[in-house]
Amino acid sequence: MVPALSSFVDSRRVKALVCAADGCLFPLDLSWRSFAGEAMAGPSTGRARLPPTPVASAPSARPVPVRSPAVVRPDRSVVDAVGRLAGDYRLATITSWEPRRLEACLSATCLDLVIAPEHRIFLAGRDTAPGTEPGPSDFVEACERLGLGLDDVVAVQHSCTGVQSARAAGLRTIGNLHYVTARDRGPAAVDLARAGAVVVVRNWSTIARLLRCLPRGTP
Repeated sequence: MVPALSSFVDSRRVKALVCAADGCLFPLDLSWRSFAGEAMAGPSTGRARLPPTPVASAPSARPVPVRSPAVVRPDRSVVDAVGRLAGDYRLATITSWEPRRLEACLSATCLDLVIAPEHRIFLAGRDTAPGTEPGPSDFVEACERLGLGLDDVVAVQHSCTGVQSARAAGLRTIGNLHYVTARDRGPAAVDLARAGAVVVVRNWSTIARLLRCLPRGTP
């Protein structure tokens, strides 16, 4: 499932990763389900609570089944892997969530320190509905925010639409199955590869291991 990343990544150029938020950084799939209200971070628990009742469900294509708990907690394997990647790469995320919801979940999952506020791209301010996937122009904007060219950035996406948009923007793309249910990983991996992901991996730990094993180029 995992070829050598050196076959598609110029390690001398890659300086940043642009990641999906829900379903990739967090165990939520808002591409097919939205929830009423806002996520609120509990100051005493360090968790972001999401209302349990879905108020909308309108999939435009076969959804990727993703674990969707009512309470968002830190996933130690994600925190460790993303933290290691942040030591070598700049990180950005693109989401259709309202800013307060993303901020709550970043804080609750201990990822707020590795993704700078200026590198959080919000689609919600453009009259988009929750669950809207980013388009190619959003990935171009992310690269501009990072101050990097398209060849300097790799996208990490869990949805076919996200992969297609990143590829259309000109980004090499990693398909991430971290939060895809175990029984659905096989079909999801095939779908992501068909959508244009150059490599599909099981989890964030694999992404960190493969990217960090590449020899780093000079700045």
